Amino acid sequence: MNARPVLFGLAIAVGIVTLYWLFMSAEPEWTPAVGSTGGTLDIPDEAAGVGDELPPPETSPVAGRESSVAAPATPDKGARDTITGSGATVIRLRVTNDLGRPLSGVDVELSFAPPEQIQPAQLFGTRLRPLETHEIRLKTREDGTCETRTNAWLYGLTVRTVLAEHAEFEKRIRVTNPPPQVLEQDIVLARLGSATIRVVDASGNATDALLRIRPKAMWITHGRTLRLAHARKNAPATFSNVIPGAYIVDVIDVGTTAREKPAYRRTSSGRSKGALDSQSKSLFVLAFTDVEVRAGVTCERTMRLPSLGALELRIVDGSEAFEDGKVVLLAPTHKLEDIPDDIRSSVIAQDASSLERAIGPGGIVRIERVPPGAHRLEVRAGPHALPHAFAITIDDTSASRHHTLDLQSARVDFGIEGGSREHLVGATLHVTRDQEVKGSVIQLAGTSEISLWPLAAGTYVVELRDPDGQALARKRFDVRPRKSSEVRLSLEDTVAVQVRVRDRTGTPTLAFVRVRRKDSDAARSLRIPRGTGAIQLLPGTWLLSARTVPGHPAFGVERELELRAGFDRELEFDLR
Repeated sequence: MNARPVLFGLAIAVGIVTLYWLFMSAEPEWTPAVGSTGGTLDIPDEAAGVGDELPPPETSPVAGRESSVAAPATPDKGARDTITGSGATVIRLRVTNDLGRPLSGVDVELSFAPPEQIQPAQLFGTRLRPLETHEIRLKTREDGTCETRTNAWLYGLTVRTVLAEHAEFEKRIRVTNPPPQVLEQDIVLARLGSATIRVVDASGNATDALLRIRPKAMWITHGRTLRLAHARKNAPATFSNVIPGAYIVDVIDVGTTAREKPAYRRTSSGRSKGALDSQSKSLFVLAFTDVEVRAGVTCERTMRLPSLGALELRIVDGSEAFEDGKVVLLAPTHKLEDIPDDIRSSVIAQDASSLERAIGPGGIVRIERVPPGAHRLEVRAGPHALPHAFAITIDDTSASRHHTLDLQSARVDFGIEGGSREHLVGATLHVTRDQEVKGSVIQLAGTSEISLWPLAAGTYVVELRDPDGQALARKRFDVRPRKSSEVRLSLEDTVAVQVRVRDRTGTPTLAFVRVRRKDSDAARSLRIPRGTGAIQLLPGTWLLSARTVPGHPAFGVERELELRAGFDRELEFDLR
């Protein structure tokens, strides 16, 4: 029998055991909490979040930030041993409402997790399961207090409290190492409020409507799960169990192509709320108003809709009707003066409510139930949905509800020169109008020639990006109405950077290298499977940092690297 395969397999087994021992030998000891329920390990649901559904616009001083708990006056050693047993920590909590009154019967959950970087499940670079946590469940007494003792590792102490008709509380507490003898924490659970909204039309008659409530400081609402309620002619819309704070209530028109669809997102309390289908192609704000919700109080409000009427548009390109595309009507979701100056342009560009209609025969588009006022329009034309922006104003006259929009479209032919054909596999062309946030993304499908038509006049920036999002070429150009032009992009040859990463034992291991240009905050992370590998970067100045799994969960200090075409480089990260 050939002993060589046997010896080879035995060597591999010994190596794996040795590697496992090296990582596990540094793991600090931690013990289950004394007095826990059942002594079992619970695996938390990582998808359960408290901030996805309706984040509080104003956060209480207690619940709003991560805190550092210091020990109060230390009791004498004999008293400590009598109360808790040697080596344990006493955790005392006091729960009150926003009026300072003690709350009894509050469900309190304490969870403890060891440091993430020492989890053996991450030994080979992939998390096989979520972090195991140990939990203690308590209820507050008549005076609003509860107390427990534990030997658990307090590195990851999280406190959660739940009581009906009160805001939920969840906070991760930073604990000193070694932990103090006594941890004390005051928790405030604000009483919830409610709002009832009645909707009337321009004549003052009660009408059916779909309403949405959202925190006033939630500047970007697109894609968020928000609460909805129906107002009827004989009954107002009711929003119950609302965290106190400033809100905006919208009357929305979901259009004929959209519908209210049950979409659920689990919260920490296990409750689920209905939400508007995020895939809806039509969500238009007809009117909105500010609402202040107070603890323990029902806010009543009546919303009056403006005069709604039909808007008729005719889309042309020069003298000919244009039919290939759709029209998007945009409406604001905030008062302009309420939006902070530093984010105003971004909010306006990203978060206006929209209503879409396909362009019909003869270039005609008809949109029902449009309120008066200033509106922005986009005609997204052609196979690449290239945007053409327009602004219209609707008043009380009939003529203001009939508009002809001329695209005055231009044509641009793009050509890509230099570099390697491999660069174009999976590459995309990003065309953005100057000073705008959004743009058009065109898949190249390996081709080096592409034409864009119909393109609106203006100044544009075009970027060619590889599948990882790295810019391979960039150019700024002008487009004139009804003119054809040509833009050539030159690909630079990339520079190969040979990277080697050593972990705390000096051994090459699974690593990630983060790279970004020196003049940019945009970064991307590249996987180095065995601690050694080559990455391709364009010439220029780059900043690189590395981390390993599981030894170094955070990226280290950035290293600056100057790259020149034709000169490959080597870089080693020694994290010992």
